[in-house]
Amino acid sequence: MSYQALKWVDRDKSKDIPGTKLNAENLNHIEAGIVTLDNAVADLTKAFTGLNLTEDQIKALSDISGNVAALQKGLDALQAKFDAHVHSNEAGNTTGGVTTDPTATTSTTDSSSTNG
Repeated sequence: MSYQALKWVDRDKSKDIPGTKLNAENLNHIEAGIVTLDNAVADLTKAFTGLNLTEDQIKALSDISGNVAALQKGLDALQAKFDAHVHSNEAGNTTGGVTTDPTATTSTTDSSSTNG
């Protein structure tokens, strides 16, 4: 598995969106952790190449790599939701459960709003 850095042009826009609990700093921190894990798995795999590993040891390495891939997939989904939230707020959309109220503790839907 090879980590592919994502181009998250919208991450920095979160600073201007009131009520955004997931921000660019959090996403960058998660992304850096996944890169570190992926690099560690790659280093382990290289270190063990050529050794007579048991089937269980090979499976364990494969499982770790699969778990890192699952983390990346989850992060991709989280990023997509984050981008949608940022774009929705930029458009002035307060419908569909997205709130622009920084003091709100739950999502709100305002049926009188229009998308801008």
